[in-house]
Amino acid sequence: MIQEIQLSREQELRIQVEFGQQLMITLKTGTAEIFGAEMASHRTYSFTGISFPIFTWYGCTLQIQGEAKHYISNNSLMISYLNIHSILQHKREISRENINIRGPRVLIAGPIDSGKSSLCKILINYATRFGENPCFVDLDIGQGEITIPGTLSTTIVHEPIDIEEGFSLSNPLVYFYGNLTPTENTTLFSNLLNKITQSVNEKLQISQKSRSSGLIINTMGWVDGFGYSILFKTITLFEVDYVLVLEIVLLEKPIGIKNRDSNFRRTTRFFRIQKYFYGALNNFSPFVISFDFQAFIFLKIFRVNPQQNQNQTSEIYSQDPRFQIMEITPDQSLEYSICAVSFGKFEENQNYDKNLVREENVAGFLFVSKVEPETQTIWFLSPTQTQFPGNILLFDDLQWK
Repeated sequence: MIQEIQLSREQELRIQVEFGQQLMITLKTGTAEIFGAEMASHRTYSFTGISFPIFTWYGCTLQIQGEAKHYISNNSLMISYLNIHSILQHKREISRENINIRGPRVLIAGPIDSGKSSLCKILINYATRFGENPCFVDLDIGQGEITIPGTLSTTIVHEPIDIEEGFSLSNPLVYFYGNLTPTENTTLFSNLLNKITQSVNEKLQISQKSRSSGLIINTMGWVDGFGYSILFKTITLFEVDYVLVLEIVLLEKPIGIKNRDSNFRRTTRFFRIQKYFYGALNNFSPFVISFDFQAFIFLKIFRVNPQQNQNQTSEIYSQDPRFQIMEITPDQSLEYSICAVSFGKFEENQNYDKNLVREENVAGFLFVSKVEPETQTIWFLSPTQTQFPGNILLFDDLQWK
């Protein structure tokens, strides 16, 4: 069914598209934006499994086709978000005039489903529309805005985020945590937080424009206990100037967001991984590739238990006595796993500090589709056929099935 919807000045259309449904939207007249990114006139956008708003400052006409829940609201928070952007933009302009003053560093905090990622997108898009190149740091391992869940990642954003495709994967810096909650391995998470902070600071030293554009940091939905400690540590490490707290003190929940149950979040994670291999619109064709077991070093973290793991083939090396990082021989238990491709490379008769491998940034991810122990062959789904930068694959508990 095709509908035509008129929005008046400073109204928004709030939309919920379920997974398995598809909604097509076209801007027919006027101007409108989604999370701060301008819609192109007469271009049709496709959506599935997402909750989002379409906001207009001056009025517009939209044509929608497909299945979705939607309603028009006069209670937009976009003016509040624009005011926040104005404060950040003022500091960026001061930074450009004085190289000794850095750009704004803002952290978004709040519980699960408070809309942290949505507000990050709005602030990023408004910054890029003003010609800025902000650095986005995504610490929400449960969702993963830049690549896939189970990672800590960062990227310099040069243009508004694509409304359908999301963040560009041209040059992100990614650290593989391999789980969806920091309590699984608090030491590793803390170490990766240190690493990504160091990497971001080094990046910003190289580019004065990005340094003056500042940081926008997305965080987890865990705000008490260890989660609070991580928040405090993040604020300290990144020397944050502004903390925006959603649904607690300072701001209400962003537009277009409704509370999601655990099944919805699980499905969202599934589609985030699918998007990595197949694209947001299923417009990518990943490669099926196979390798002999000897082509890689396979490393995996195991939780300490009384029984010795049967796959262990070398000494244990770990910085946390509660966890054992082992070199393993692949078997069928690895099927459906997501593994990270490390930049590290083991050469024969070459010493390599194995303690550091797990905490280095990674080049990308593979999906293990099949393991054949009898032929010593492992099959992967890969987004590229290019030669891998190293010969180390990192595994944890992250799966896609």
